[in-house]
Amino acid sequence: MHRLGAIMSAAGILFAWRGPDGWEVCLAKRSLEPDLGKWYCPGGGVKHGESPWDAATRETSEEWCNGDSVVQFFGKYLPHPGIRSLAKQHVYHSGGWSFTTYLLEVTEKFPPGMIHLNDEFLPDSAEWIAVGDLVRLHEQDLLRYNLVRAARAFGLIPPG
Repeated sequence: MHRLGAIMSAAGILFAWRGPDGWEVCLAKRSLEPDLGKWYCPGGGVKHGESPWDAATRETSEEWCNGDSVVQFFGKYLPHPGIRSLAKQHVYHSGGWSFTTYLLEVTEKFPPGMIHLNDEFLPDSAEWIAVGDLVRLHEQDLLRYNLVRAARAFGLIPPG
């Protein structure tokens, strides 16, 4: 992980789909501590000299795409291959950490079973989750700490 001064930096991608009943996000459950069993989006540490966007796409490739690029793996579900220009960004600072979440809206829901989760996630745990359930999961301490904050910043969840 890269330190910017005294700040540790990490980044991830939150895949979202706007369906007839509202927004849904694709998450999977962690298989390792910290946060064993909590819902996560793919992401991780930013390496020295790496941008948060490059870290987010590298981590997604490693954790969910079996090493394939995000565009190659999810290509048919993305509006066009220039995904960086489509991604909305939210940066959250807490306790010496800076976490950048990128929102990628897909054109249709991809089947969660197509995701090749690495060993950081419980097998076959990827699911589309209604954003209304994110607050409940957060209150039950079953959700990565910054996802509700990011979902609100992206306008997926009303402020509150």
